Amino acid sequence: MTTISSTIDTGREINAPPLPQSVWDHGYEYMEVAERHGWSAIGSWGKDGWDLGSWPYVIIFYRARSESTGNTWGIGQYVEGDLETKYYETREAFIEAIDRMAYSHWQFNADQAPPNLPEKFEDLPQEYRGMPQF
Repeated sequence: MTTISSTIDTGREINAPPLPQSVWDHGYEYMEVAERHGWSAIGSWGKDGWDLGSWPYVIIFYRARSESTGNTWGIGQYVEGDLETKYYETREAFIEAIDRMAYSHWQFNADQAPPNLPEKFEDLPQEYRGMPQF
């Protein structure tokens, strides 16, 4: 298993685990695999809990800050079996990265988007951003 070598926001070198490779698992099965490796799926985002991702095809994961992550925050994305993992040193950068993922998802999935989604990410209202548990 390869490891992530630096954080996105600060460039600090780290040794943190990526989302696990799993060739034959699909969507919901992959969520179980990821959970066994310390990743948790994020089902909703923002104050009122708007859908994040399109389970089982698109799933966004997080990995909490811990010693095993070099005290960084991890974000993983599963898109029909393709995997991407990024780590952030600051909570603020971690939350903004997920805010941006949510915004991008909502732009392409209007039926899951909050009402009155702005044309630019910078105009995204605070109630559509973040989650208290992070």
